Amino acid sequence: MDNSKYEELLDALNTSKFINNTNRRTYLAEDKKGYSNPVGLKWNYLNGSYESCKFDEVNGDTVFNLVCDILKKEKPDFKFNALTINKNFLSNWHYDRGNNGDSCIFALGDFSGGRLMTRDEEYITFIDIYKSPYIFKASEIEHRTESFSGLRYCVVAYWI
Repeated sequence: MDNSKYEELLDALNTSKFINNTNRRTYLAEDKKGYSNPVGLKWNYLNGSYESCKFDEVNGDTVFNLVCDILKKEKPDFKFNALTINKNFLSNWHYDRGNNGDSCIFALGDFSGGRLMTRDEEYITFIDIYKSPYIFKASEIEHRTESFSGLRYCVVAYWI
């Protein structure tokens, strides 16, 4: 895929309003804020499309549509009805809760590090998700964010 949709999404995210989510703990240094915004998309079965997102009154629809465009092009068979967008959010080892089936994750921004890390009993795997959507069972596979520096957005699409 050409990078234009990712760049458009990055521009929209850079001008979006992020609200600090106190329900999820970020493991960044205390002087750096991390944001995790569940967007709350719902599939409308009557017209076969997602209802408008509840993310940012100015950029919400743009962000939503760009994420859908990217995933339709990159992962056309992937279905989702929920979306979370994280800004500078560093997670520790965890399993997602409430996800049914696969999750699709990708990152964008100007950062270094920040790969998705997964682990099983024997191995830790580092997965580069920069402008590269990756599908995995986040409720069954333990995962975290690799430490990073810079501005990092992470988009997670899943089914609830």
